[in-house]
Amino acid sequence: MPDAFGSFVTPAASPSIKWNPYLYVHTLDKRILYVGEAASLGRIKRGFTEDFTVSSAYKWRQNYAGKALTTYAFKLTETVFLTEKYRRALEAEVVLEICVTLGNWPSECHGLQPQADVAKSEVIQERKTKILNQLKTQRINSV
Repeated sequence: MPDAFGSFVTPAASPSIKWNPYLYVHTLDKRILYVGEAASLGRIKRGFTEDFTVSSAYKWRQNYAGKALTTYAFKLTETVFLTEKYRRALEAEVVLEICVTLGNWPSECHGLQPQADVAKSEVIQERKTKILNQLKTQRINSV
């Protein structure tokens, strides 16, 4: 089960880790709308509250104003995910697998910069499999 289903959970503070990174999936009626990565849960939450004029990163939500989105937030506990490069590689791998498996590309996704040197690493592939399996158990589909 994801760390957050339909609502957010607050990660426990860790004295040795500054951030608690996440991969997240925004859905609407069990359709995948957006896949992203973040260094913290707060960053994901800001995506729903920050003014559109502050950052173009949140403009995707204009398409879903007034809709009840569900967010699946997967806490990335492996230390490699403290590095943006690994989070982005995982994000790209998950989005690609959604595309291949479901035959549809999520209508909104970001951070798909190639990270070929880490994308096929064992930690990325294992985490990708866990996330996709959890989404399948919720019968989540792409748009």
